Amino acid sequence: SASKEKDSTLALALADETEYLLLRFGTLASGLGNDTLRLDLLADIDMAPHFGEPYAILRRLQNRHADLHYLNDWSFIGPFDNERGIGMTSVLAAESAPAFELSHDGKVRTVSWRELPDGRYSDGILRLGSLIRPSTQVCALARTWVFSENAREAHLYLSVNEEIRAWCNGVAILDAFDAHTFASDMFAVSLSLKAGWNEITLKVGNRDSGLQFAARLSDADGGAPLNLNSQARAPQDISASVLSTEAAPALDESTRPGAWSRWFNDKSAEGRLRLSYCLQAHSPLPDHEFSGRAEAKASAELAPHSPRHLANYARTLAPKGSAAETDLNPWLAAIDAVLEQNPNYGPALRWRALNAMHNQNMYLYALELCDRRLALQPQSLLAAADRADVFDLLRQPAIASAYRRALTEHDALKNYPRQLRSVLSQLASQSDLFADIQAQLAATGDRGAASQIEVRAAIVEGGLTAGKAYYEQQWASHEVLSPWDSSTKLHHARSLIQEDRLAEALSWAERAKNICPDSAAVWAGIARVHLASGDFEAAADALEHELTLDFTDEKERRLLEHLRSLGASPFYEKLREPLADIVARHPDPMPLEKEAGMEILLSNVFIKVTPDSRAQRYYRMVYRILNDNGARKLDTFGRRCAAGDQEVRFLTATVHHADGEVEHARKGRSGRRGGFGMDLPALSPGDIVDFEWTLDDLRLTFFGQYFSMNEPLHPMSSLPLHESEIQVFWTDDLPIYFHEKNIQGLNGFEQTGIQTDADGVHSRSWRLSQTPPAYTEVGQPPASESASAIQATTYENWDALASWWWNLIDDQLTVSAEMSAKVAELVEGKTTKLEKLRAIYDFVVTDIRYNAWEFGVHGYEPYSAPVIFSRGFGDCKDKAILLRSMLTEVDIECDPVLVYRSSPSGGRRWEEDLSLAMWNHFNHCIAFIPEQEGIPQEMFVDGTARLNPLEELPYDDSGAQVLVVRKDGMSRMRIPFRDAEQNKLERRFTLSLNQDASGRANLETRAHGKYDPSTRQGYAGGTEKRQERAERLMGSIFGALDGAVEATFSDFEDLSAPVSVRLAAPVHALATASGNLIEIPLGLEKLDFLSGAASETTRTTDLLLRTAWSRDTTMTWVFDHNDFQLSTLPEPISIDIGDAAFSFSLEVVPEGIRITEKFTLRTHRIPVERYGAFRDLCRTLDETQNAFFQLEVR
Repeated sequence: SASKEKDSTLALALADETEYLLLRFGTLASGLGNDTLRLDLLADIDMAPHFGEPYAILRRLQNRHADLHYLNDWSFIGPFDNERGIGMTSVLAAESAPAFELSHDGKVRTVSWRELPDGRYSDGILRLGSLIRPSTQVCALARTWVFSENAREAHLYLSVNEEIRAWCNGVAILDAFDAHTFASDMFAVSLSLKAGWNEITLKVGNRDSGLQFAARLSDADGGAPLNLNSQARAPQDISASVLSTEAAPALDESTRPGAWSRWFNDKSAEGRLRLSYCLQAHSPLPDHEFSGRAEAKASAELAPHSPRHLANYARTLAPKGSAAETDLNPWLAAIDAVLEQNPNYGPALRWRALNAMHNQNMYLYALELCDRRLALQPQSLLAAADRADVFDLLRQPAIASAYRRALTEHDALKNYPRQLRSVLSQLASQSDLFADIQAQLAATGDRGAASQIEVRAAIVEGGLTAGKAYYEQQWASHEVLSPWDSSTKLHHARSLIQEDRLAEALSWAERAKNICPDSAAVWAGIARVHLASGDFEAAADALEHELTLDFTDEKERRLLEHLRSLGASPFYEKLREPLADIVARHPDPMPLEKEAGMEILLSNVFIKVTPDSRAQRYYRMVYRILNDNGARKLDTFGRRCAAGDQEVRFLTATVHHADGEVEHARKGRSGRRGGFGMDLPALSPGDIVDFEWTLDDLRLTFFGQYFSMNEPLHPMSSLPLHESEIQVFWTDDLPIYFHEKNIQGLNGFEQTGIQTDADGVHSRSWRLSQTPPAYTEVGQPPASESASAIQATTYENWDALASWWWNLIDDQLTVSAEMSAKVAELVEGKTTKLEKLRAIYDFVVTDIRYNAWEFGVHGYEPYSAPVIFSRGFGDCKDKAILLRSMLTEVDIECDPVLVYRSSPSGGRRWEEDLSLAMWNHFNHCIAFIPEQEGIPQEMFVDGTARLNPLEELPYDDSGAQVLVVRKDGMSRMRIPFRDAEQNKLERRFTLSLNQDASGRANLETRAHGKYDPSTRQGYAGGTEKRQERAERLMGSIFGALDGAVEATFSDFEDLSAPVSVRLAAPVHALATASGNLIEIPLGLEKLDFLSGAASETTRTTDLLLRTAWSRDTTMTWVFDHNDFQLSTLPEPISIDIGDAAFSFSLEVVPEGIRITEKFTLRTHRIPVERYGAFRDLCRTLDETQNAFFQLEVR
């Protein structure tokens, strides 16, 4: 007997130790996220079900949830209102009148009992939030009937997001109010099952998180899972119970099966520690009570010198939400207590580092902690990965990327999915490491990454068809993994619409409806399938149902009204014509000097503008393929639109082969990403390709009642065009103003005046015919300047547009107390307005981070100045608004400026045509400082130019036509170009030459104007990056170096200080040695104009360059005249053609010879008539720089 008791005690202790180890293993595995490794480590471990708690933990870790026999057969009713928890604390009608057939008033509509839809999640969790709408601030009832052969005691294990109440046979058994975080087996409720059928009813509620629960039964003796029959509806001759209104008895945690109850009664430090771990894992307490924290604190107090106990307490204090809303001090104090006992405790060091990175912005301190961890554990992957993250925060992406690439050599990387994803994001897809890291990531069980990898592999091995087949398999597997996810079913339906597989699309949309019939999005998806099928009546019916669920959706209401009004053909129907008529008008290709790959037979653009400014657009393009090159270029075709605001729909995509065969490409409409593309059948010379599509505005944009257009008369100027037409329809309800751009002298152009039909609809049309292609020249002005186009807008003038924008930003121009204090700090000690302006400008460009975003309302509307200031970042208009607001504090006038930055065109400034007031003339916002007392000269400043001094506007803003917006009106101005001497790069070479042609090179650079910020930027990023840049520059000029580059720099962060760089290095070959001759290059940094800007022999268009600039170079070759015999000196050169100048000379000086070279470009544009002289100058410059001067070794 004593022996059996001892064995039982040992077995119990072993079971408790197993439960504890599995809990700790689960926590570590969850943090790691490697499903494959977890499953592999546990593959050979098993235990009998009667072990109860540890058995359940093991099965969940092994993904064998079915062995726990979760209750899956339920009926439910909801949603009911649960604002401020009212639904959970009150008696719902369905509790007192529980019959399945009855309906009740829900949160927003009448609700009825229904059974769960087909399919179950493998983890046993029942996600009710996927089945009801609305799904937040709601509660629902769920019930099941369980059959027991005989009366027995059991435990009902429950898990829930937020709140739950439970009844067994109508008697309350659990009340768990307030927000809880979902965890496994949160509550173990004792209950008595009677012989026969037992009704279990749950009320689950939420505020903001997903509505979900899980339930299972276990034997009261030991906790083995019970596998009992269950069903969703009341068995025959049994009625649903009226639920008790009495409160449930308090849950006695000490009776829970397994080690929990023994740890509950163990008051030692280790007992408290283990109970803390258990409570953290199961999370039975409301979130505000912090499951496991009190026990962790007790264990730390009982073992004040144990880092393990102290660290667990610190872990329970870690912030769960936003650090800005949490008092971090208790957590940090607990971490410091750990480090006081063990200064090298790895987890505590990491917590400190993460806090320094993400909460305190103390990046250098975080770097120090990472280095300390690496010194202690050189093989710590997490420490190395955190170090890379710190360099990201330090805005040194090149160093961060290098560290992440170094992680690829770490043996443990394959076990860390998060770090694998981070490394993968830094690798170019062409990298030799990319596929290997992808495979390692897939091997961790990361299904998202694995799917991407496998579909790519399928495409590589079997082409797009195989990739598409794999994509279909993914949807099938998704049905198993997420059977109640209606949104992905709708997404798949949209994909099938684009492939014109409408019957399948409808099937998927209907599946989504069966899951969540109260979802407005589901009915919107069904409506789109019917629209694509041309069944407008069914589409309208679906929209009507949608609007009963979401009556606030004006976009859908307008679409319904449009469908109900359809009785006539679309406006463009009468304008369409048979393809045969088009081809008959143009039976032969256009005669050309140079062969073209294809030609455009027809280009049609018909636009109808509604009184509320929305537009319906019809496009048609008909191509003729002329040769194989054209066939390759038209292999694919597609069009984009503004996602959510517009929709593209292809009506025709047909290939008419020369042999009479007709093939159809896939038609469809744009999806959520805003576009539609297609692959065309194989094309051959002589084929005719016909595209028709519509582009419709679905709703008014942020600009309200605003319409604009900029349609080219020749849609692809590099192709021959037989005919094109643009026609616009509108009414007096919305006046439209037109502008014909670049039509003067345009051959084949004709237009009609305004015509008005009997319904008061106006129309205008413009036509172009028989236009040969425009051949491309290097450096020609972009189409933005040269293309012939028809433009239109609903703004009568620029005053109207400027007034609209000022009213939008006016309320944002405020100053907070914090801003005033900062301005006072910045200008302290400054006596002049110019000094104050410089101080505030430097703060805005350097301390307020630039984020370039162009989306939604804040694409044009800035945040308020105090918000921008407090956040410490903003986009271009945010910075302009902040600059203006801060300058008002020191009485300096400043106005926001709308401008089109020329970066998209390589920084080349073309001649802008701003005849019409249109928003698409702008993509950037800067500021204007007018001349005023204390500011002797007006200036434009760009708050996004972090490394530009006050006086140095980014050169790609130069020459722009801008709109200066003020409260009392606007001004149209042009930003002046800087002259060549202001944009000067000075190079001073001192080259010490040895007799074997080796030597030492010294280079001093002084950068002015546009070269100032580019030099600062080139050497930004810290010592290592500067050194790398210096070595790269010296290597590009001199080739192989024989030693390290010595470098000194001016203070690049001081924007008022001139920029200078001094470099020096030993060079393997300063010149070319051949026998006893040494050839010295006359040019070290060749401009090579004849192979670039001046490569065209003749031109028909102006040569458009970036900006005026100059380069002044002096090369002093130092050698002993006794060692070398000089050849004949070249003649000096001096050429000045007005647009540019070049001078060159070589003279003997005591220390050797000195070469002086200067090139000046005085304009950003070379007119056609002066191009010949410019090219002659460039030829002389290139020939001079490519020549050599000989020295003979004595």
